[in-house]
Amino acid sequence: MTVGLDYVLPTFANFSEPDLFVSGPNFGDNLGTWTFTGSGTMGATYYAIERNIPGIAYSASNPTQSYTTLTNTSNPATWAAELSV
Repeated sequence: MTVGLDYVLPTFANFSEPDLFVSGPNFGDNLGTWTFTGSGTMGATYYAIERNIPGIAYSASNPTQSYTTLTNTSNPATWAAELSV
């Protein structure tokens, strides 16, 4: 995240700050008081917000679906990825 904001955007995209930061989709829950300490999705979003960039963290939880079958079009994780776009 830091490399993207401090190096990639100013160097290759010719601007220094995005209008919105979107993180995810995360295949799992990001609920609770201390999620930023264990979740990359939430941690990156907290970091963007801390730098005054509006941020959205997108997560999807499905305890019956394995994360190892993400290529199946009927897979709930695939649906979550498509919805996040």
